[in-house]
Amino acid sequence: MKYIFSTLFIVFTQLGMSQEQIEYFPQEQVIISNCEKTNDKATCFYEFLESKTSKFLFENRIKFAKLGIDTLKLGGRLVINSQNQIDKNKSGFGINIKKINKSLNKKYESIFKKLSINGIINRKPKPHISIHLFDFKYVVRNNDGETTFEKIPLKTPYSGGLIQEIPRFPGCFNLNEEQAKICFQKKMQEHIKYHFKYPNEAQQKRISGKVSIVFTISKNGKITNIRTKGPHPILEKEAVRIIQYLPDMEPAKQNGKPVKIPYSIPIFFKLQ
Repeated sequence: MKYIFSTLFIVFTQLGMSQEQIEYFPQEQVIISNCEKTNDKATCFYEFLESKTSKFLFENRIKFAKLGIDTLKLGGRLVINSQNQIDKNKSGFGINIKKINKSLNKKYESIFKKLSINGIINRKPKPHISIHLFDFKYVVRNNDGETTFEKIPLKTPYSGGLIQEIPRFPGCFNLNEEQAKICFQKKMQEHIKYHFKYPNEAQQKRISGKVSIVFTISKNGKITNIRTKGPHPILEKEAVRIIQYLPDMEPAKQNGKPVKIPYSIPIFFKLQ
């Protein structure tokens, strides 16, 4: 009986990546003309974007009033490339309401894509990108036909950019992020192909299908918390066995500090 080992696709998930307690090295600070003379450039930058958001809400208050909502969340992220410029293809801002008018959402996003950056403080020497995350939350109040927006304080204030580095598979060190992703996928494919065995019982019972696997690469580079979902326990057990043979890796890093991070991988078992 023949079987096919299908091509592997790796999904890099960024669950659990937050801005809390990042003290390994200073976070990047964006410099704009309005904040050049301030000491706390992160707070100044955030307040500048918040003022733009508040102005946008006020100018469109009638449209928001018609939605009949009591809370509102806006925000997104700016991705700064290695040339100290906003990567407009990877950056995005929006309004967290499913029924929002697309043109209104596009209008809000355009405000941030027009930003002009004068420079970056704490930029690291090797080429990379940094991610700047922003949230703006409001209580919407409608009193006597007048709509107002009351800001909800953030639990974790914006404090600068995040530099995220994916885990490195042995043999994929000293590469930039894009090269490391390609290398990771190649090494993972080689690993699974080498260890892959279609269980005899599954072949005899004509069991096939996709097994979805999620596992965590710990702060120490260990493979932990393996979870699977598939058409049959026999295939799930084989998928777990393969992942358990993975070597220790160089852990993911956030602003230079090792962090745990989940990966998602589907493995396809096909019979002919």
